[in-house]
Amino acid sequence: MSCSTIQRFWNDVLGIPISRSQLVNVVQKASAAFAEPYAQLREALV
Repeated sequence: MSCSTIQRFWNDVLGIPISRSQLVNVVQKASAAFAEPYAQLREALV
């Protein structure tokens, strides 16, 4: 999904305007937060 699409969603649906740099920061933080639980889930499913 493109940054523009996500920006529009945040603005139109959530009512939260967000810049591209803010969006990149959110994605990086979310990726880091989910890395370990995702790895554990993958291991449990194998």
